[in-house]
Amino acid sequence: MRRPLAVATAVASLVLLSAGVAAAESQTVEGTGDIDRMVASNAQTAVTAKVFGMAPPCDTHYLWVTVNWRGADLYRAEAGCYPGGIWAKGLYYHDSADDQNPDQVNCDGFVFRWDGERQLFKVVIPRSCLDNAPNRIRVAAEGHVYSSTTGSEAGPTTLLARG
Repeated sequence: MRRPLAVATAVASLVLLSAGVAAAESQTVEGTGDIDRMVASNAQTAVTAKVFGMAPPCDTHYLWVTVNWRGADLYRAEAGCYPGGIWAKGLYYHDSADDQNPDQVNCDGFVFRWDGERQLFKVVIPRSCLDNAPNRIRVAAEGHVYSSTTGSEAGPTTLLARG
């Protein structure tokens, strides 16, 4: 009788311990225009957005993924096609006090890439690069494809808690 009770106690302890581990909060939002949908995740170490439906780089004119938490303060991952077929990307912080002159954020681990096999753009912003962002954030995407007459957008998500 002692052995089954000891096993049951050990299993119950493991279940309770694993229940305390937080997972990243994520949300899928439908898009408009060329963006079919966006899947956003607010993990402990990074904010990730997967944007489906846009064309490959330089068939897409530009794509922005924003991380916002209040009013006008936000981080924006930007990518766009420039003359000569150059696909440039960067991460910027827009302060509500000076929105016209965003600060570029130099960030190791920042990813903005096209996945041709899955037909999506993937954006990864390490949490270490989001100094001003709180734990609960919203994510949105906005873009334009050259062959389209309208813009495209998805989101914003509801407030996503940091996992």
